[in-house]
Formats: sequence, structure tokens, C-alpha cells
Amino acid sequence: MERISSSLFRSFSLRTKRESITTHTVHLSSHPSYPPRSEVKKVSWAEEDPTYKPVVFTHKVVLENDRTRKENGWADPAEVTPELSRELSERTSNAIVPGAKVIMVNGLPRNPIGRTGMTGRGLLGKYGPNNAADPLVTRLDPDTGNLQMVAIQRADTKQWAIPGGMVDANEKVSATLRREFTEEARNVSDEDQKEITEKIEDLFNAGGVTVFTGYVDDPRNTDISWMETVCVHFHISDDLLATSMRLQAGDDATKARWLDINDDEEDFRKLYASHREMVIRALKKNTAMFGKTLRKVRD
Repeated sequence: MERISSSLFRSFSLRTKRESITTHTVHLSSHPSYPPRSEVKKVSWAEEDPTYKPVVFTHKVVLENDRTRKENGWADPAEVTPELSRELSERTSNAIVPGAKVIMVNGLPRNPIGRTGMTGRGLLGKYGPNNAADPLVTRLDPDTGNLQMVAIQRADTKQWAIPGGMVDANEKVSATLRREFTEEARNVSDEDQKEITEKIEDLFNAGGVTVFTGYVDDPRNTDISWMETVCVHFHISDDLLATSMRLQAGDDATKARWLDINDDEEDFRKLYASHREMVIRALKKNTAMFGKTLRKVRD
């Protein structure tokens, strides 16, 4: 996954209207690389639960990528020193109030939505928010006229998802959105490559519609580490681009395809994490264009 600057991410996301994801099911979910979570009787931190004992888990790949020990490491160090705790307290989250500092409890950020049944970082590198950018790219199927989206099948959970990239230094959100989409759309014949590449550039240079900024109900989330994203919608209206572009899975996916946006399509109905809800928000942003498709999904 590509990575983007956290400061650029914050400046980009603060220009958008925050709308909360309405689900929090991570405590009921499973991930193939995670142990079972402990029981969560009360999700909200506002409700006391003295019996709550979350499972402690940080995947070895996170520990192996400690940024203080490994060149190009992407993970915070395991030991939370007073200096690191002060650094963590300055981190911001878009989960509740855009740009608000994280809530710190016992020297660590606390999941702003609620208990997850697990502490540690799981597969997430950072304590607190782990930021991503998700390009939602749609077209009308040239054969059926149905609205479709670019979807990748994740290598870990095997669910279909919007392609996305994680945050790192020195890259703009717009560049990550473009790169993540291009990675899935690179399977083009040599004779069409130049023209298609130019049209993809035009699509992203024209700018998309930001449909969501904030917390993601992701099965990798824990009590002290969680996913947040900016999802931007780009609709392909160019006939050549819509018909000529063939999809190919990128490095972090097993397959890529044009997926019908329709709840009769099981893969769409079971999209990864909060991705289905993001797609619905994109449709609602332009009911004049997508109202017909909106009637095919259940809010």
C-alpha cells in the first residue's frame, strides 16, 4: 500500500464535513491473522465494565518494522517511553471532531468509538489512528448500463474492497489516490497505454468528491490502534476509459474487477469494513445521477 504524509492528510481531511460511520462491529469480527477477541459486554467507554479483559496482541510483522530500529520501518516502537507518550498525545483523529487530539488513557491513545475486545496494535503500525486514502472509482457498465466500482479482493480476509493506501511521509493524498487506482488499472495493451494513462491523469486532475473522512469499522482495530480514512469518489464518464481499461490486482490484493453496485450482488453486500457505507454516501452525494442505483441498495 502507498503511504501519505500525516500533516497533508490532516489538512486535506479538515476541509471536509465529518460524517461518522454508523457501525462498530469490530468486537464481533474476526481476522485470519488475529487470535479470538475477548467478550465485550459494554462497547461504550462511558459504561464501566470491571470484568473487561481485552486480549493483548501485536503481530510480529509490526514489531519487526519498528521505525527506530529498521530503516524505512513503518511502525511505532513497542516500548512506550515518556517521550513517545508525549508524541502520541499530540496525534489527531477525525473520528469524533475533525483534527481533535486523541484521548489518552494510561499513556496510550484510546479507541474513540468503544471497546474492541483486544489491546495491542494487531497488524496496525501506529498507536492511535492509522490513516489511509481510498479512491472509489465508478463507471457505467458498457454492456448493461449498471453502475460499477473498481474493487479488489483483499489477500487477508478475501473480502472485496475499495483499493486504498496507508499513510507515510512526503506524499499527498491526491497522489496516493491516483497511485492506488493506477496499480489496479495497469493491465492495458501497449497500443492503448499512453492514451489510457493520460485519461487516468485527467480523471484525477479534475478532482473527485470527498464522501467520507473519519473512523473505519475495520477488523484490524484494537482498543489503542484503529483505522481512519479519506474516501474520494471519481466517476468515469469517458467512454474509452470506461470500456478499454482492464483491471489487475496490485501487490496487496489477489484479484481486481468491476463490481456491480447492487445488494443483489453478494460481494458488494459484504464489502470489507465500512466500504459499502462509503459507496452509499457517494450515491447520495449525487442522487440526480445515481438515484436509480441507490434504489438497489439498502441503507
